[in-house]
Amino acid sequence: MLVLNFESRGTQGPLLMFETSNDNKNLARMLQETVKEGSTCFSFAAAVYKTMPNDTDLTEFLEAGYTGMNFAVVNGEENYHTEFDNIEVLDKDTAYMYASTIEDLVLSMADYKLESLKAGEDGVYFPVFKGKNIMMSKGGTNILGVVSCVLFLALIIYMGVKKQIKGKNILRTIGMICGACLLSAGAVYIIGLVCEKVYEPMDHTILLYMMHF
Repeated sequence: MLVLNFESRGTQGPLLMFETSNDNKNLARMLQETVKEGSTCFSFAAAVYKTMPNDTDLTEFLEAGYTGMNFAVVNGEENYHTEFDNIEVLDKDTAYMYASTIEDLVLSMADYKLESLKAGEDGVYFPVFKGKNIMMSKGGTNILGVVSCVLFLALIIYMGVKKQIKGKNILRTIGMICGACLLSAGAVYIIGLVCEKVYEPMDHTILLYMMHF
Protein backbone atom coordinates (compact mmCIF):
# COMPACT_ATOMS: atom_id res chain seq x y z
CA MET A 1 0.00 0.00 0.00
CA LEU A 2 1.18 3.53 -0.83
CA VAL A 3 0.29 6.16 1.77
CA LEU A 4 0.02 9.80 0.69
CA ASN A 5 -0.20 12.44 3.43
CA PHE A 6 -1.02 16.06 2.67
CA GLU A 7 -0.15 18.64 5.29
CA SER A 8 -0.37 22.43 5.26
CA ARG A 9 1.67 25.06 7.08
CA GLY A 10 0.22 27.89 5.04
CA THR A 11 -2.40 28.87 2.49
CA GLN A 12 -0.48 29.44 -0.73
CA GLY A 13 2.61 28.55 -2.71
CA PRO A 14 3.95 25.37 -4.32
CA LEU A 15 3.27 21.92 -2.97
CA LEU A 16 6.49 20.46 -1.53
CA MET A 17 7.25 16.77 -1.11
CA PHE A 18 9.41 16.82 2.02
CA GLU A 19 9.40 13.28 3.44
CA THR A 20 9.38 9.73 2.09
CA SER A 21 9.75 6.18 3.26
CA ASN A 22 13.17 4.51 2.97
CA ASP A 23 14.65 3.41 -0.38
CA ASN A 24 12.91 6.25 -2.21
CA LYS A 25 14.71 6.36 -5.58
CA ASN A 26 11.88 4.72 -7.54
CA LEU A 27 9.27 6.52 -5.45
CA ALA A 28 10.69 9.93 -6.36
CA ARG A 29 10.96 8.89 -10.01
CA MET A 30 7.33 7.81 -10.03
CA LEU A 31 6.35 11.18 -8.57
CA GLN A 32 8.10 13.03 -11.38
CA GLU A 33 6.66 10.79 -14.08
CA THR A 34 3.05 10.89 -12.95
CA VAL A 35 2.36 14.37 -11.54
CA LYS A 36 1.56 16.53 -14.57
CA GLU A 37 2.05 19.87 -12.85
CA GLY A 38 5.37 18.74 -11.43
CA SER A 39 6.28 18.58 -7.77
CA THR A 40 8.99 20.42 -5.88
CA CYS A 41 11.17 17.94 -4.02
CA PHE A 42 14.71 17.72 -2.65
CA SER A 43 16.37 14.51 -1.56
CA PHE A 44 18.36 16.35 1.13
CA ALA A 45 15.09 17.39 2.79
CA ALA A 46 13.83 13.80 3.00
CA ALA A 47 17.20 12.73 4.42
CA VAL A 48 17.31 15.54 6.98
CA TYR A 49 13.69 15.03 8.04
CA LYS A 50 14.50 11.44 9.01
CA THR A 51 16.87 12.77 11.67
CA MET A 52 14.36 15.24 13.13
CA PRO A 53 12.07 14.47 16.08
CA ASN A 54 8.95 15.88 14.36
CA ASP A 55 5.98 13.64 13.58
CA THR A 56 3.10 13.89 11.13
CA ASP A 57 0.12 11.67 10.38
CA LEU A 58 2.41 9.73 8.05
CA THR A 59 4.79 8.76 10.86
CA GLU A 60 2.65 5.88 12.13
CA PHE A 61 2.48 4.36 8.65
CA LEU A 62 6.22 4.70 8.01
CA GLU A 63 7.02 3.09 11.36
CA ALA A 64 4.71 0.23 10.38
CA GLY A 65 6.74 -0.32 7.20
CA TYR A 66 4.43 1.24 4.62
CA THR A 67 5.66 3.12 1.55
CA GLY A 68 4.65 6.77 1.63
CA MET A 69 5.20 10.43 0.81
CA ASN A 70 4.50 13.64 2.72
CA PHE A 71 3.44 16.91 1.06
CA ALA A 72 2.87 20.43 2.37
CA VAL A 73 2.73 24.11 1.43
CA VAL A 74 4.31 26.80 3.62
CA ASN A 75 3.61 30.18 2.04
CA GLY A 76 0.98 32.19 3.86
CA GLU A 77 2.19 30.82 7.18
CA GLU A 78 0.88 33.93 8.96
CA ASN A 79 -2.61 32.43 8.60
CA TYR A 80 -1.68 29.07 10.14
CA HIS A 81 -3.75 28.25 13.25
CA THR A 82 -5.39 31.68 13.29
CA GLU A 83 -8.93 32.86 12.63
CA PHE A 84 -7.77 33.59 9.07
CA ASP A 85 -6.89 29.94 8.38
CA ASN A 86 -9.94 29.24 6.23
CA ILE A 87 -11.05 28.47 2.70
CA GLU A 88 -11.41 32.14 1.83
CA VAL A 89 -7.66 32.81 2.02
CA LEU A 90 -6.63 29.54 0.38
CA ASP A 91 -4.94 30.33 -2.94
CA LYS A 92 -6.83 28.79 -5.88
CA ASP A 93 -3.64 27.66 -7.63
CA THR A 94 -2.48 25.94 -4.44
CA ALA A 95 -5.83 24.20 -4.02
CA TYR A 96 -5.64 23.06 -7.65
CA MET A 97 -2.12 21.68 -7.11
CA TYR A 98 -3.36 19.65 -4.14
CA ALA A 99 -6.24 18.25 -6.19
CA SER A 100 -4.23 17.53 -9.35
CA THR A 101 -1.36 15.90 -7.41
CA ILE A 102 -3.77 13.60 -5.55
CA GLU A 103 -5.58 12.71 -8.78
CA ASP A 104 -2.40 12.02 -10.76
CA LEU A 105 -0.86 9.86 -8.03
CA VAL A 106 -4.01 7.87 -7.32
CA LEU A 107 -4.70 7.18 -10.99
CA SER A 108 -1.08 6.22 -11.63
CA MET A 109 -1.32 3.46 -9.03
CA ALA A 110 -3.42 1.47 -11.48
CA ASP A 111 -0.33 1.05 -13.67
CA TYR A 112 2.30 0.64 -10.95
CA LYS A 113 3.25 -2.47 -9.06
CA LEU A 114 3.88 -1.33 -5.51
CA GLU A 115 6.80 -3.74 -5.23
CA SER A 116 8.60 -1.75 -7.93
CA LEU A 117 8.60 1.35 -5.72
CA LYS A 118 11.11 -0.32 -3.39
CA ALA A 119 14.46 0.52 -4.98
CA GLY A 120 16.83 -0.86 -2.36
CA GLU A 121 18.44 2.59 -2.05
CA ASP A 122 17.57 6.25 -1.66
CA GLY A 123 17.78 8.49 -4.68
CA VAL A 124 19.36 11.89 -5.16
CA TYR A 125 16.95 14.36 -6.73
CA PHE A 126 16.47 18.10 -6.99
CA PRO A 127 14.57 20.54 -9.28
CA VAL A 128 16.29 22.35 -12.14
CA PHE A 129 13.28 23.83 -13.96
CA LYS A 130 9.65 24.16 -13.02
CA GLY A 131 8.23 20.66 -12.90
CA LYS A 132 11.55 19.07 -13.88
CA ASN A 133 13.82 17.23 -11.46
CA ILE A 134 17.25 15.69 -11.80
CA MET A 135 17.07 12.06 -10.66
CA MET A 136 20.20 10.06 -9.81
CA SER A 137 21.17 7.02 -7.81
CA LYS A 138 23.62 7.31 -4.94
CA GLY A 139 26.02 5.19 -6.95
CA GLY A 140 25.85 7.71 -9.78
CA THR A 141 26.58 10.63 -7.48
CA ASN A 142 29.54 8.74 -5.98
CA ILE A 143 30.96 8.21 -9.46
CA LEU A 144 30.50 11.90 -10.28
CA GLY A 145 32.25 12.81 -7.04
CA VAL A 146 35.25 10.60 -7.84
CA VAL A 147 35.46 11.91 -11.40
CA SER A 148 35.30 15.50 -10.14
CA CYS A 149 38.14 14.86 -7.68
CA VAL A 150 40.28 13.20 -10.36
CA LEU A 151 39.71 16.09 -12.77
CA PHE A 152 40.53 18.62 -10.04
CA LEU A 153 43.78 16.85 -9.18
CA ALA A 154 44.64 16.55 -12.87
CA LEU A 155 44.12 20.29 -13.31
CA ILE A 156 46.30 21.07 -10.30
CA ILE A 157 49.08 18.78 -11.60
CA TYR A 158 48.85 20.28 -15.09
CA MET A 159 49.06 23.84 -13.77
CA GLY A 160 51.99 22.84 -11.56
CA VAL A 161 53.88 21.28 -14.49
CA LYS A 162 53.22 24.38 -16.56
CA LYS A 163 54.44 26.46 -13.59
CA GLN A 164 51.24 28.45 -13.62
CA ILE A 165 50.94 27.99 -9.87
CA LYS A 166 53.49 27.44 -7.12
CA GLY A 167 53.67 24.41 -4.84
CA LYS A 168 53.08 26.45 -1.69
CA ASN A 169 49.97 27.99 -3.23
CA ILE A 170 48.65 24.52 -4.02
CA LEU A 171 49.18 23.41 -0.43
CA ARG A 172 47.61 26.60 0.88
CA THR A 173 44.54 26.13 -1.32
CA ILE A 174 44.12 22.48 -0.32
CA GLY A 175 44.51 23.46 3.32
CA MET A 176 41.85 26.15 3.00
CA ILE A 177 39.43 23.71 1.35
CA CYS A 178 40.00 21.06 4.03
CA GLY A 179 39.66 23.69 6.75
CA ALA A 180 36.39 24.95 5.30
CA CYS A 181 35.02 21.39 5.17
CA LEU A 182 36.00 20.75 8.78
CA LEU A 183 34.48 24.04 9.94
CA SER A 184 31.25 23.30 8.05
CA ALA A 185 31.02 19.81 9.53
CA GLY A 186 31.68 21.19 13.02
CA ALA A 187 29.05 23.90 12.60
CA VAL A 188 26.45 21.37 11.43
CA TYR A 189 27.27 19.11 14.39
CA ILE A 190 26.92 21.97 16.89
CA ILE A 191 23.66 23.16 15.31
CA GLY A 192 22.35 19.60 15.49
CA LEU A 193 23.14 19.41 19.19
CA VAL A 194 21.46 22.76 19.83
CA CYS A 195 18.35 21.76 17.86
CA GLU A 196 18.16 18.49 19.78
CA LYS A 197 18.04 20.43 23.04
CA VAL A 198 15.47 22.99 21.97
CA TYR A 199 13.40 21.16 19.35
CA GLU A 200 10.18 21.27 21.39
CA PRO A 201 9.36 24.91 20.53
CA MET A 202 10.45 24.30 16.93
CA ASP A 203 8.74 22.49 14.06
CA HIS A 204 9.49 21.39 10.54
CA THR A 205 8.49 24.74 9.00
CA ILE A 206 12.17 25.75 8.96
CA LEU A 207 13.04 22.74 6.85
CA LEU A 208 10.18 23.43 4.45
CA TYR A 209 11.39 27.02 4.04
CA MET A 210 14.84 25.70 3.15
CA MET A 211 13.27 23.54 0.45
CA HIS A 212 11.25 26.42 -0.97
CA PHE A 213 14.14 28.89 -1.21
